[in-house]
Amino acid sequence: MLACVRGYELGSFLMCNNGRIAVLAVAFAVALAIPGCGGKSTGGGSSSPPATGVVTVYPQTAAAPADSHAQVQFSAFFPSQPAATFTWSITSGSGNGTIDANTGLYTPPSAVPNPATVTITATDTAASGDKGTATITIVAAPGVIVSPAALALPAGATANFSATVAGNPVTPAWQVNGIAGGNAAVGTITAAGAYTAPLTPPPGGSVTITASSGANSGTATATVVFSNSSLTGSYAFSYSGGDSNGGPLAVAGSFTTAPAAGTLNALEDYNSAGATTVAKALPVTGTYQVFPDGSGSATLNNPAAVNSREVWQFTLAAGTAGGASRHALLVRFDGTATGSGSIDLQNTAQLKTLASISGNYVFGISGIDAVSRAAFPLQFAGIFNTDGAGNIPLNSGEEDVNDGGHATPSNAPDLSLNGTYSLDTNNLGSGRGYITLNNTSGQTTVHTVDYAFYMVDSAHLKLVEIDNTALLSGDAYAAPNTAHGLYQPSSFSGHYVFTLGGTDLTTSSPFAQGGVVIADGNGGITGGVVDVNDGGKTQLAQSVASASYTVDASLGRIALPIQFGNTVINYAAYLASNGSVEIISLDRNFMDSGVGFLQASATAPRGAFALNLSGVIDSSQVGSAGTEEDVAGQMNIPAGGAPAGNLDINNSGTLVIGSPLGSSSNIGGADANGRGTASVAAHVATFPLIYYAIDANNVLLFESDATRTMVGALARQY
Repeated sequence: MLACVRGYELGSFLMCNNGRIAVLAVAFAVALAIPGCGGKSTGGGSSSPPATGVVTVYPQTAAAPADSHAQVQFSAFFPSQPAATFTWSITSGSGNGTIDANTGLYTPPSAVPNPATVTITATDTAASGDKGTATITIVAAPGVIVSPAALALPAGATANFSATVAGNPVTPAWQVNGIAGGNAAVGTITAAGAYTAPLTPPPGGSVTITASSGANSGTATATVVFSNSSLTGSYAFSYSGGDSNGGPLAVAGSFTTAPAAGTLNALEDYNSAGATTVAKALPVTGTYQVFPDGSGSATLNNPAAVNSREVWQFTLAAGTAGGASRHALLVRFDGTATGSGSIDLQNTAQLKTLASISGNYVFGISGIDAVSRAAFPLQFAGIFNTDGAGNIPLNSGEEDVNDGGHATPSNAPDLSLNGTYSLDTNNLGSGRGYITLNNTSGQTTVHTVDYAFYMVDSAHLKLVEIDNTALLSGDAYAAPNTAHGLYQPSSFSGHYVFTLGGTDLTTSSPFAQGGVVIADGNGGITGGVVDVNDGGKTQLAQSVASASYTVDASLGRIALPIQFGNTVINYAAYLASNGSVEIISLDRNFMDSGVGFLQASATAPRGAFALNLSGVIDSSQVGSAGTEEDVAGQMNIPAGGAPAGNLDINNSGTLVIGSPLGSSSNIGGADANGRGTASVAAHVATFPLIYYAIDANNVLLFESDATRTMVGALARQY
């Protein structure tokens, strides 16, 4: 899985009724983060009625021997009503076994019924129309009966298995997925049969428990679902959007969790254009809950927020080798603010030492120029060198600037970049620190900017501006420490997947692009595909024309023209060590920025994924009706048939929770570029999408109709 897929934002202009240009932030979030301008929410907010819904039953399918010892423990989850309780029933017929109507404990029959498949139904006790089903296949009893035969187990929890032969207890040898005693990735089991699940679901979401006694054996299935333990440890987070007290919002921070109590302690920098000062290093406390499908919510007591309350919805992605989730997609979700971003597990061993930040870093930063040019959108991208002792020397880096169309020339980057950095010694261990970046660029009047940063690790810093010269946020990533003068065109080679967001300055419309660019490593762009959404006017599947790119031998900047049809947009790009590339437009008309990734796989996504979308709804009417919309969700994508899952949607303060995907949802196959079409259809909205595969675990998304201008991402859960 990528070390980071970052969340980035699209800043777009709206013309207010009085003709004054205002900024609507569209926080395009994926698994990375180039934040930008902020959007305004409606204030109080409202919630739509929950969908009549789809209750998820765990396990979804299982096999059970025809033996009364081989019980199956079912559980259920209703995304739009997380606190729901259920009544349990089975397919009628005396030969199908029995189920406890209150607990969901199923006891198989003593003989295989005909048909052998039994349907289990969970019905919401408060609404009989809301239900879900699972199926049990009754099989002939093996030599060893394992009990329970199947169950759903919260991540990190322990369940006791036992075994019998001919009705008599035995002490068998235990395996998990064929591994004696199991391991960290699939969970471990003791000689006494106590199985402890990993902190996040294993590949496929379940494991097989095998008990062997002499020449006989039997199996059971443990379905591992997410729990509070899946969000264990110290995390850095950031998101951008807007709040109801006056404009754009950019937030970064870190927190630690106490899973058993469901509490967290956070430190935040909270920059709202509606506030007179930035809330810096603000201590924040709160509660959180992770649901079985990996979705979750958190409520923070934050005096800097409107109503002193900050609510998130998030969806967890996978952990490493059964560890806690390393990444989550985040949406602000309290009706008084909007925004999208990400949460990333910190490497705590690197948070207390300034020397952890050493070498080259590329960065992408965006937001608004709050001082000059009437709050135009402002974007920076570049590379700088850190010496491990707090200095960013002059002549060690370069950057590109686009301040409301005033852009760096494609052949002349700004070489004046320099600065300083330090750790926050008052909050040592939080990963918080300070960076000051200086420039003398003629393209902007914003020449000195102070940022707070939060370390994910030595290779990734989340940035938020903490002065009053502008409102900017973004990320910095470790870059190859290539010696000056030795950068080559060969460093930029392969298929690069990208999404970009910003503004069409000629029409004051939100502007987004997605696609794939093919670089030959010798200075040539040899093909690819581009999709464009310009305020709801789309140009789809545009072929990328052949062109030439150059790589600055001194510092590695890539001058990258992208031509499709009669349009040519010049970009600058900077490569990070993780295979990502920061991209910024140098065009005076189409101002956008974002991120690309070296493509490792062009196959269509299959499996369980966290989802995020962020952008402008009603973008075809941006002069009067465009509002920010942020979506978090979970989606299971089968090899055939419709994906299942649910969405949480914040449409500028109007909240929809747990909206289930309908049967018209689909994920099409991918072409040779890893590009495919999809439809994510919930009960309140349908999102026609184009996707671009990065690898088997990460996908970028682009919204492709006239109703919205959005981008987003998928990140694998298990």
